Amino acid sequence: MPLTYCPCCDALIGVDKPRMGALLRCRECGVELEVVSTHPFEIYFPFDESWDDEWDDEWDNGWEEGYGKDRKKAIKRKKRAEEHIGHMEGHVG
Repeated sequence: MPLTYCPCCDALIGVDKPRMGALLRCRECGVELEVVSTHPFEIYFPFDESWDDEWDDEWDNGWEEGYGKDRKKAIKRKKRAEEHIGHMEGHVG
C-alpha cells in the first residue's frame, strides 16, 4: 500500500489504489486532500479555482492562443506537487 504524510498534521496516510485527482480525508485531522501523484504517491490540499479568478484573468491576457486554463492548472498542480515533495523530503531519514 502506498504511504505518504498529511500536509496538515503529518499523519501517515495509505491508500490501496491511489487515483490521480481522487479526494480523501485525513483520519487524524479531517482535512480534505487530493491525490496529486500516484508514482510516487503524493497528496495535497485540493485545487480551488475560486480563490484566484482575478489572477486567472490577468494570466489569460498574457498567454498566447492555445494555452489557456488547462495549462495553468497543470502548472499550478506541478508546483504544488514539487512543494509537497520538498516537504516530504524533510521526513526522510
